[in-house]
Amino acid sequence: MAGFSLSLLPSNELVLTSLMAPTQAPGWPRLYAASHTVATHVEPVGGHAAAAAAGEAPAQPRSHPEALAFERVVQGVIDTLLTHADELTELDRLAGDGDLGISLSRGFKALAARLPSIAFDTPATALKQMGFLLREHLGGSSGPLYGIFCLQAAAALPLDAPGSQLTAQQWAAALQAGADAISTLGGAKRGDRTMVRSAPYAPATIQCPEWPTE
Repeated sequence: MAGFSLSLLPSNELVLTSLMAPTQAPGWPRLYAASHTVATHVEPVGGHAAAAAAGEAPAQPRSHPEALAFERVVQGVIDTLLTHADELTELDRLAGDGDLGISLSRGFKALAARLPSIAFDTPATALKQMGFLLREHLGGSSGPLYGIFCLQAAAALPLDAPGSQLTAQQWAAALQAGADAISTLGGAKRGDRTMVRSAPYAPATIQCPEWPTE
């Protein structure tokens, strides 16, 4: 988490000296830079080998219009959250520990960097990939909540079905499954002031020309 806590404790000269000692802990007074460097050498590689060396999966093809539409929707969510990160942080500062926008930015920037490797051709797989990634990179309670949303939505879809075979009703059911999972995990219900939607999802809420609307 990027928030902070306030602790009160009895102290003496030893404790105060230790607390004020130079440190490399982020956000701590008397921060100082490391005095040593680590030299590394990486042999040049190309193609999929380069992606593997960088710890990244190779880019995935987009074989259907629905895959491109799915990716654009995810990119739109990322752009919106990053645009309003400061506003979210300020709202969280008034009500909590003030790290929401920072945490979301970290997680969704990581997702943005990995978008080319997400298998949008098969939505269940793509949602699983995004769920694990967000769970890893989002701090605080946001990581598990966003992660479980994606993972449960994935579980509600046919495993290997391409987006071209999914109906609007299946998408709506998957989104509802994700919202229900958040409610189960966090205890929030519709109407609470939380990230849970105030009304059930409906096919009519899906507005994308490449997706089915029947």
